[in-house]
Amino acid sequence: MCGSGRNRPYVRTWDRSHGQPGEFTFVACRGCGHVYLNPRPTQTEITAYYPETYKEYVGPVEHEASALVRANRAWGMRKRVRLFTSRMKPGRFLDVGCGSGALMAAMRDQGWEVHGEDTTPAAVRLAREHFGLDVFQGTLEEANYPDAHFDAVVLWNVIEHVPDPPATLREVARVTRPGGIVVMATPNVDSFEAHIFGSRWALWEAPRHFNVFSPRTMDRVLEQTGWRSLGHTSQIGTWFALATSVQYALEERRGWRPKPADPERVYWEGTAVAQLARLAAVPYTWLTDKLGEGSTMIVCAERVGS
Repeated sequence: MCGSGRNRPYVRTWDRSHGQPGEFTFVACRGCGHVYLNPRPTQTEITAYYPETYKEYVGPVEHEASALVRANRAWGMRKRVRLFTSRMKPGRFLDVGCGSGALMAAMRDQGWEVHGEDTTPAAVRLAREHFGLDVFQGTLEEANYPDAHFDAVVLWNVIEHVPDPPATLREVARVTRPGGIVVMATPNVDSFEAHIFGSRWALWEAPRHFNVFSPRTMDRVLEQTGWRSLGHTSQIGTWFALATSVQYALEERRGWRPKPADPERVYWEGTAVAQLARLAAVPYTWLTDKLGEGSTMIVCAERVGS
């Protein structure tokens, strides 16, 4: 983020969610403190780490077997939509890394003209076939949208995956009108859970996450790329990160590691028993969100310029 090549080891971990082989090291820049994966897979190698069971490719809410999970996902989607509808009237909306297109469909229902792109064929196919969405298969740069075309852009759990975040944010700035907004959800490396769980923190997601931002390093890169930060909140994903980090810690204590050939794993945060624990954890998650210390930070920024 600052151009320095000096760094120090920060945490060493492995692919806890899918069990792909390898050990991975995150380092902290000695110049600005930004935390990033080093070394990291090439763009060709990284595709092997995104199986079709990857949790960000989830399908429609109604396809969930559990009523609890369906209710939780529907509630979370309403919160995402309000991040935009509370700020502006319907306009042109772009979802960068749209996955299955669930957010695009929800925004379309609110009267927005929606567009999206994703590089994963399985996700694009689901978005097109189930939701009937116009989704470009490829990178944001390959889509080559017109200048100042969109009123609002979202990168939901995306900026941590891209190889060059400043370049991506500059391209998002190019296609967003002055005064338009970008909203990002991304892991917060300064969160309570990141410090408490260390290498077992659920949102390291090595090696799929190349960069893990703090509020300070996020504001720095936004300022460099044509944006003015409107602040950070912590209101989505707190329970998932907490419950999954606990799950990873207990699995490690038992000596269990998933393997790529294993059936799709069950995450405890969606089970019926876990909902009782969720109720007990409400004081903690409420306070964490109020202090902006949740594992996922929601970042909103305005496009500057004329």
